[in-house]
This record gives sequence, structure tokens and C-alpha cells, in this order.
Amino acid sequence: MPTEQTLATSHLDRHFTIQAPYFAEHPVFKRILAGKIVRIMGPCALQSVEQMEAMLEIIGEHVDLVRAPAKKPRTVPLSANGDRLFDGVGIAKGVPMLECLRQRHPELQFAGEVMSARDLVQMRSVLALPWVGARNVTNHESVRDIGAQAMRERLPLMLKNPMVRSTDAMIGALQNALIGADFALPVILCMRGVEPEESEKKTWRNAPNIQLIPALRRQYPQLPILVDPSHMFLKDELKPEAVVELIRQAIDLGAHGFILELNTLDHPSKTDPGVDAAETVKLLKQKGLA
Repeated sequence: MPTEQTLATSHLDRHFTIQAPYFAEHPVFKRILAGKIVRIMGPCALQSVEQMEAMLEIIGEHVDLVRAPAKKPRTVPLSANGDRLFDGVGIAKGVPMLECLRQRHPELQFAGEVMSARDLVQMRSVLALPWVGARNVTNHESVRDIGAQAMRERLPLMLKNPMVRSTDAMIGALQNALIGADFALPVILCMRGVEPEESEKKTWRNAPNIQLIPALRRQYPQLPILVDPSHMFLKDELKPEAVVELIRQAIDLGAHGFILELNTLDHPSKTDPGVDAAETVKLLKQKGLA
């Protein structure tokens, strides 16, 4: 006989199904429905058209969506000297850059962070996959508003897991997006690591939480799960081999794909360094992941 928890799980999983035909044509769900790995790659933050062109030369046919956030919220927005750190070009500059890139490459689909429903409205012409970052995903009212706007735009919504070690907080964020969209929106969970415990701080920048994937897949078979290892590694340990190996482990555990921050030598990142694009794509191809 099903328990109350089992019934709650089955009712929630029902809402993760694709309920409108146009979502099935979205690049993320087309890959998942075809049994293929979802591949999202690009810079930590959009900086210039030239930067993106250099990145596209490398990732090219090996990507389904291009990561290109116009906003990049910082945990600490000021440097030790009190100077403001780069936190993205902003929407007003970013949208024309992405429109320019799409004119040159009509097949491009972009993914980027939104911090409010207003952000999504302003970026509706260029974003194929909006996401809510770990810093904002526990703001219930904002997540509901973004979920509602994503539904109006006929876009799925990706939510990164909160920094806290709480599966309830993670699932609660997904539920808030669903509530905002009147339960008609496909949501995607992105596993990006959690705040490390004191004993883990010499090993991880953000402790991996991919070990939760099998249980989540059992509880919510319809929920798409991606992994983002970009912020898990300490900067000295952020190497293509380690990143690709963690992606492989996540896929083996049941993840549907990955999102990854990359860097090119000619256009170094002003925010997080990312991993070398050319070497990483080469390794992903060798492992059958790209």
C-alpha cells in the first residue's frame, strides 16, 4: 500500500512531465527524449562578441546551448581594495551582443541567469534557457514570479541547487517555480555543489552533491538533472581532466547532461577562470560526452 510520502512523490513527479508539445522541441528535451547527453558550454559571463566568437570556434557542433550570462552575481562584489568586481555586461549591453551573434549564427541557442521576472522579459528575444542561480533560488516569491514569466514565454526553467545541504530546499525551489507557472512548466534541476563543511574546504570550493542523483531519479523519474562542476573545484584543482571525470561520474549516476564554464586564452575570464575550452572539448569527445 502506498505511503503518504510515496503519494506525495508521485504527485510531484507528475508535474515534471512535458505537458505542452512545444516544450518537446526545446533543445534540452529533444536531447533527453532522444536518449542523448545535454551539453551546455560557454564562458562564465558574457564579455564581448569577440570573446563569444572565439569560444564558438572551439565548442561549435559539440554544444546544444551556449552559456552566455549577461549578469554574473558575485558572492563578494568588491575587491580587497574596495573596487567593484566585474559582474557581467548587464542586460542593456548583453542583449544586443547576443542578437548580433544570432544574426551571424542563426542556429545558436543561449542559456543565461535571470534574477527576476523582469530580467526574463528583457531577455526574451535571446534566451532559450533561463536559469535561477544558487544565491537566488531560495527566494520563494522571486522564483514563483520567474516561473510564471517563463511559462508566459513558453520557456523551460533551470534551477541550480541552493548552497545549503538540504534536499528539501532543492525540491522546494522546484515546487515554487511550478506553483508560479500553475504546474504547466517543465523545470530542470542543476547540481552545482553545496557549501563545504570545514573538513572539506581544503579539497572542494563547493562540495559535490552528485551522490544525490540516483535517489532523485528514483523519486522523480521525470525530472531532468544536469551537473555543473564549474564551482566545485578549488581554483588550483580546476583542470580539464578532473572536470570531465566528474561529469562522467554524474552521467553514470543518472544525470541527463552538463553545463560547464570554459575559458579561451585570447579572451581570459574577468570572473571565474573556467577550464581551457580546447582541451576540455577534446577530452569530452574522447569520453563520448560531446
